[in-house]
Amino acid sequence: MVNLEKRKRLSTSGLKLIIFTALLHFLGFAVTLWVGGKEASRFNLFFHLLRFFSWWSVHTSILTIWAAILVWKAREKPTTYFTQLIIFLATLYNLITFFFWNYCLFFLSVGWETSLFLNIQSVLWHFVAPLGTLIYFYFYARVDELKKKLVKTLSFVFISPVFYFFYVWILAKLNVDKSSSLFLYMDKYPYPVFEWIAEREGKQFVFNFLTACLVFLSLTGLIIWTKSLYERWKNS
Repeated sequence: MVNLEKRKRLSTSGLKLIIFTALLHFLGFAVTLWVGGKEASRFNLFFHLLRFFSWWSVHTSILTIWAAILVWKAREKPTTYFTQLIIFLATLYNLITFFFWNYCLFFLSVGWETSLFLNIQSVLWHFVAPLGTLIYFYFYARVDELKKKLVKTLSFVFISPVFYFFYVWILAKLNVDKSSSLFLYMDKYPYPVFEWIAEREGKQFVFNFLTACLVFLSLTGLIIWTKSLYERWKNS
């Protein structure tokens, strides 16, 4: 009876955490879309949206909000493979966002906005929200179904990165001519590394892209391994 009550408390705490994290992601998503939309209203909203979805954090937010919805729907049931996979992908994306934003902040001298609200929103979106997702994953999420179908899991991990990188690559190809309408919106990429990957040609692009996939694969193994170690320690 005590264990049952404890599990219920943990489940409720985890649900609150993932919903709170999803709300932070939604705030960041909505504010960025709104601010960019105000700027794009002078030009073309379609081109603004093309650029908007080239931001890594946007895809991270979509995955995290989706994961929170799945957790809410399955709050009284055992988690399925699909739910565990989406939660895991959201965690992977949040981890990359967390380290990338901190790297850009401390080593690339990324400037702050003039608006205090936008600066706070940026910290919540790129630091607090990813951290909340990571805490949820390690303390409350399950990976038993993912480990049972590990090969399938590793193959699914590539779907989202492949889509993202080729999306940015296609935009780079459309943006070759500076006189094109798209250039007004794509003169600056979200992160230097994605611009560097997207602007390579032929074999260089293939090599850089495969290297990025190897990084994703390595992070997948690291996250599942450390999660398994934590569960083993918790149950010992």
